[in-house]
Amino acid sequence: MQTELNHSLSSRSNIATLPPALINQIAAGEVVERPGSALKELLENSIDSGASHVSVVIRGGGKELIEVQDDGHGIPSEEIPLALKRHATSKIRTLEDLAQVKSMGFRGEALAAISSIARVKILSRTEFTNVATSVRQEGGQILATESVSRSRGTTVSVSDLFFNTPARKKFLKTSASETNNCMQIFQRVALANPAIHLRLETDSKLKANFPSCENERDRIAQVFAFILREPIQGADLIPFSQVKEQIAVHGFLLPMRYCTNNSRGIFTFVNGRVVKDKMLSQAILAGAKEVLFGHQYPQVALHITAAPERVDVNVHPTKAEVRFLEPSPFGLIRVAVREALAKVHQSLDGLAASKAMTVPPSPTTSTLPLTLGRSFREKSADTWSPPSLEQPERTPHSSKNQANQVNQVNQVNQANSDNRILGLIHNTYLVCENANGLLLVDQHAAHERITYEHLRKTKFQPPLPAQNLLIPIVVEVAFTGIELLEPLFPELKNYGLDLEKFGPEQVRVNSLPTLLLRTNNTPRTSIPKLISEFSIRLQSEDATETISESLQSILLDTLASEACHGSIRAGQALSLPEMQSLLTQMDETDFAAHCPHGRPTSVSLRWTDIEKLFKRKV
Repeated sequence: MQTELNHSLSSRSNIATLPPALINQIAAGEVVERPGSALKELLENSIDSGASHVSVVIRGGGKELIEVQDDGHGIPSEEIPLALKRHATSKIRTLEDLAQVKSMGFRGEALAAISSIARVKILSRTEFTNVATSVRQEGGQILATESVSRSRGTTVSVSDLFFNTPARKKFLKTSASETNNCMQIFQRVALANPAIHLRLETDSKLKANFPSCENERDRIAQVFAFILREPIQGADLIPFSQVKEQIAVHGFLLPMRYCTNNSRGIFTFVNGRVVKDKMLSQAILAGAKEVLFGHQYPQVALHITAAPERVDVNVHPTKAEVRFLEPSPFGLIRVAVREALAKVHQSLDGLAASKAMTVPPSPTTSTLPLTLGRSFREKSADTWSPPSLEQPERTPHSSKNQANQVNQVNQVNQANSDNRILGLIHNTYLVCENANGLLLVDQHAAHERITYEHLRKTKFQPPLPAQNLLIPIVVEVAFTGIELLEPLFPELKNYGLDLEKFGPEQVRVNSLPTLLLRTNNTPRTSIPKLISEFSIRLQSEDATETISESLQSILLDTLASEACHGSIRAGQALSLPEMQSLLTQMDETDFAAHCPHGRPTSVSLRWTDIEKLFKRKV
């Protein structure tokens, strides 16, 4: 053993400073992961230069060539060699500047990193000179400098990326995949900078051309029309915004019919900077989940504006991640997205606005809330129980009764020619006729949304009612988890969850929100598991929502389940007044186009589509 130790000590290498070339290549591995990373850095430099036109050329997925040309203020000839050195920048000077970065770039690493692993040519001219300066550099070494002709601005050409680091180069994906990644980077930058005219050419073909726009809305429509390959107008977009203390969020959602099965359509920006942050994406999903069915994602552009000193952009060399000082924008984003969608009465396949769904009260009947069903009312005494709308007694073969029913239908339809109730099929779907075509309404899904929204507004207003436990529940929690959880006890109590520290590694649960209790007062979920998940979430750096918001999500899921069981069922026959009441309440309810689980409540068949089915139109 002693012999092995002596051998280990004798074979130990001495500590030494790494050579600059090796340092630059190590740094390049952090900044330039793939061609798209280099493109992002070059585009950000063009934005910081005040450019109004930026043109990008990509060849071979960026492995052969990435060229970015702009009409910005340019770089003085004597500063170009300095710009290629590490930690050389015009963006910051002091620690105070670093604490409140306003430019896209600031680290002074990108050009140096790129030039250490590629062949780079910079051609630039300022408005104060008559000629441009061209500098060629390869593997970190300047090869040539000359004067050339060019208008004001800068062109940076990066060729043979990773030519001197074959180990890195072999891990790149196919040219098609790298081109696609570069296009996604280009799209994000375009969304963040509507005032800049951006042009992209890949492999000698014009791929994208985004003229400057007067506002974000038009640029978002412009970019998404390119992505989806179909015309989208600014008026199609759903705006949202919220402001709280020193942070504001705003943006636009595409109509829910454009939902996808992945998160590629979620674009997030902080102070105009392109970022990819799980927390921001999760906040958007939390706000939109009530209109999303299954594992669907909305398509959205989200902008967050905050004082620069309240955002740490120096988290990672790629500058794609940020950290926020309190308050977290999670709740703000969730509320903004949810409230925006609550104002939209449009189903997944593009129904007309909810006005077309309104049916006025019949002259002979009053509009009353629908019954929630006897089984639901018997489950819980504190559950909302509106007056029951009993169906009138009918004699199946009574011609007089049938005539009364016909008269009621005619009265309703005459009162609103825009939407005529035709009847009920399969005791499940209401059939209506309007100027656009036929409207089919799922009675269970529609009533489920009506019930859910009523329960949410009447039962989900903090402080939530709580039920004291006869025997408190003691939960084992790691010491570090308790230290983080204890300051949140007052906030959680506002939602009916009363916790107290019971020991060095124990938490006692004294009460639960009534929403988490069954009719026999047993918990609907495992309380020890719930508290443990809370503590684990607090200790995770990837926590995407606050504990109170996590609890709210659990409670709202409970409400959704309660609403489902308490709504009229498929197969249950409805009278005309009940059908009329259902449509009227849908028009007055948030998210009327979807049930709480995201299923559409209605589907339209337009006259033009029906005529095509019968070959009346081609």
